[in-house]
Amino acid sequence: MKQSVSVIVAVLLIIFAALLEKQGLPSIGGSPVMQDDGAKETSGQVEQHTPYSELTYVLEERIEVDGNIVETYREYELYEDKNGHIRKRVPTENLQYMTYKKNLADRQ
Repeated sequence: MKQSVSVIVAVLLIIFAALLEKQGLPSIGGSPVMQDDGAKETSGQVEQHTPYSELTYVLEERIEVDGNIVETYREYELYEDKNGHIRKRVPTENLQYMTYKKNLADRQ
């Protein structure tokens, strides 16, 4: 009885490991997972995909709400050339909000 349970458990583990391999997930024993470095092969040549150089937030709006100042910042992807000059600035959907209490001197 104990031997048949051990055999069933071993078979289930092998099936589970095979399913993980089929789905592209690393197995329990683990072989290294290959990371996509962005390189693409086109007509025998490898074309390197250049990701954005930097992420930065830019102030988009400043409003007053209930006596507080609310600033809205949008995240941008900055793409630079080899000389460090910004070639392209792409807005993302990420927003950050900062709220400040307005000074009493500013209210008068």
